[in-house]
Amino acid sequence: MERSHPAADSAFFAASHWGCLLFLAVLAIVIVGSAVRLLRQGEVNSYEGTLGAVEVLQRSPRQASYRVTLERDDGELLSLRLLNQGRVLAYLRSAPATPRAQLEVRDGVVRNLTILERAETIAEREAPSLLLAATTALSLVLLAALAWPMLRARPVLPGRPPALRGEEEE
Repeated sequence: MERSHPAADSAFFAASHWGCLLFLAVLAIVIVGSAVRLLRQGEVNSYEGTLGAVEVLQRSPRQASYRVTLERDDGELLSLRLLNQGRVLAYLRSAPATPRAQLEVRDGVVRNLTILERAETIAEREAPSLLLAATTALSLVLLAALAWPMLRARPVLPGRPPALRGEEEE
């Protein structure tokens, strides 16, 4: 049986330590991202009226955004943004003209389209609030469980070894 070289062991330990720190950083990013997404779920506005054509706003040869116009019952025209490559955009591009529809808008973007004649709803994919809350909570618990031993093992002062349990300094 070969014995490993002490330098190889310390190199592996250093690499595993950086890997653990990288994992904790990714876990912290997941926590922040899930929490922000959960908190930023804004107010939903509902508009009903006659849908117009889908407009393409070409900002550059590689970047475009899509808008749909909605004429409300009082004659007001609304121009609402659609998600690029979303379900609502795909439906509006492929379906025949729909005379009456209801749109649910959050943060200026159409999230749901309901065709009033057929009571058919086309919704964009979104993570449920319960899933976002569970992801945030479980990731936070996992981060605390993994980071606590690392934080406890750190020396209090630079250059000073951590005190061992059961020993008191004099």
